[in-house]
Amino acid sequence: MADTQNPLWQYALQVYARDQVKEACLCLQDETGVDVILLLAAAYLGHCGRRLSEVELQQLTVAGAVPRESCVAVLRQLRRKVAEEAGSAGQQRCYNALKEAELAAEHWQVELIMVEIAGWGVSPADTVADRATIISANMALFVPRCHSSRARAALGQFERAVV
Repeated sequence: MADTQNPLWQYALQVYARDQVKEACLCLQDETGVDVILLLAAAYLGHCGRRLSEVELQQLTVAGAVPRESCVAVLRQLRRKVAEEAGSAGQQRCYNALKEAELAAEHWQVELIMVEIAGWGVSPADTVADRATIISANMALFVPRCHSSRARAALGQFERAVV
């Protein structure tokens, strides 16, 4: 599902393909309910040199709320339920279809978030000397959601992997 017109989608696909990122994202999603798309958007903005505020993070949350709540969460729950069933060919086809639908819903969420970001005048061409510091500041917005040591470790793993 390539979208060469959406730099956030391209960034998310590139970064999520890293094993340590995927592992950290799934841990944070399951342990804390962190929205992985928001986490990736915060990292993307840090990569672009944009320090994210709590208010802006809330704006991104609202921007992507409809697909996240009406589609992504529902499809993820269904996909995981199907994954628990005995492995027949039909089950595998159903699982794969749900996985594709979930990815399409996440893509929709990213599109809406990117519309919000575009209004801020941020583009991948922006550069700063210390992206790592800005990415770290953006990740700090997620720390209050990380109540367990496992979740905090996953957030640290994610941060190190995207810098």
